[in-house]
Amino acid sequence: MKAFTIYEPPQAPLELVDRADALVFVKDGFSWLAFMFAPLWFLWNNLWLAVAGYAVVAGALIAPVLLLELDHDLIALGLFGLHLVSGFEAGTVLHWTLTREGWSELGAVTGRSQNECERNFYDGWLPGQPHIAPRSIAAHFPGREDQ
Repeated sequence: MKAFTIYEPPQAPLELVDRADALVFVKDGFSWLAFMFAPLWFLWNNLWLAVAGYAVVAGALIAPVLLLELDHDLIALGLFGLHLVSGFEAGTVLHWTLTREGWSELGAVTGRSQNECERNFYDGWLPGQPHIAPRSIAAHFPGREDQ
């Protein structure tokens, strides 16, 4: 079972199709890509503070081993732990970043696959949305803002 949290950008488009396309589905749970390629995953998702945090923590793990001339296997063990934490917390970091940037959380959804989750969300979300936002209607009919 997969779970996703759905976010909408602060300046969502007015048209329904564009608005639906702008939504972001953030997977809850372990991320294998973030585990295997942590700094690249953070960069791919524009998580600059996470990249900086990763670099600081990696440096803090590596520097003492090199300075004290300890076994270099400790570096691999430390980086494995850092990547493990990155895999478990990738979704949380993405949630924090979107919230900090003003994105609105629309809800959460579960399903057997991402496609099923998206379908479940849109089945419940679309019927309550106007096809064209009221401000957009006025732009198509100048002088008829009262309708």
